[in-house]
Amino acid sequence: MSQLPSAEPGNIQVVLNLGGESEVADAIDINSLVFPLREPGRWIRPGRFIQADMSALPIRAGVALEVMGRRLPMMSAQDRVAMVGESRRVLTTGGRIRLHATSGGGSLWLSFIEDAGFLGCSLISGYAVGTRP
Repeated sequence: MSQLPSAEPGNIQVVLNLGGESEVADAIDINSLVFPLREPGRWIRPGRFIQADMSALPIRAGVALEVMGRRLPMMSAQDRVAMVGESRRVLTTGGRIRLHATSGGGSLWLSFIEDAGFLGCSLISGYAVGTRP
């Protein structure tokens, strides 16, 4: 797996965890809280949680080094297109997307990542991955 690009000096390295519940250290969890797997009061961390729709991220463009999603719920193809498009928008050039679904793993996401123009798309350890050009 390739290394993430280094942040410019003084910049914060942002990792977004879509549907996250504090399982990734130092990531910012983006979760709608519609169907959390665990009680939110047990995992929400101040400054590391944003309640939002994953297909309309309230994040400035070009700031994230990685957008990841682990055990993402089932959703429509239209929602997947929107979510991958938003992920591309918020990623820096050279930033990485890494997605996995609860049912089907990364294989459900791979074609959406390829269609959005990511480079080096593949399945790695059950995740669909790609790099923003």
